[in-house]
Amino acid sequence: MKKPLKLLRYAILAALIVVIVLLLKKPEPPAPDLPQAEIKPKAESFERKLAQIETERQSGSSNATAKFTTDEVNAFITDASAKATEQLQKAGDTAALEAQAAVKDTKVAFEGDEVIAQAATVRYGQDVYVTVRGRSPTTTDISSSRPPPSRSAR
Repeated sequence: MKKPLKLLRYAILAALIVVIVLLLKKPEPPAPDLPQAEIKPKAESFERKLAQIETERQSGSSNATAKFTTDEVNAFITDASAKATEQLQKAGDTAALEAQAAVKDTKVAFEGDEVIAQAATVRYGQDVYVTVRGRSPTTTDISSSRPPPSRSAR
């Protein structure tokens, strides 16, 4: 009777050690870092596509769509963050600048119809990573004001 309890105790201890190690391990980023030379052109490509959607919507088209790559979205986020930091420095807004600096890294990845977003921030002296996964609706586009079709639960 004592031997199975002893084995169970060691199994629980081993499982707790594995859980602690996994909690302390830094998560893999959803997308690799872009080389500095690629950030500006890909961010501009992202902005061109957004401008094209807006132009089509202003001309009356209700089906304006665009396809964005993971690199374009991440380049836009990096470029926009750098521009925001620059503007905050010029304005001398130290509180907003500190809040902006607290977000260390933001990445987005598209895998099929799934979107993965990860952000890293510093809380209480430790890096905190938040990773969110979600499915993007394939029947509607981002620029549409129509909600995605509802799915009935079975």
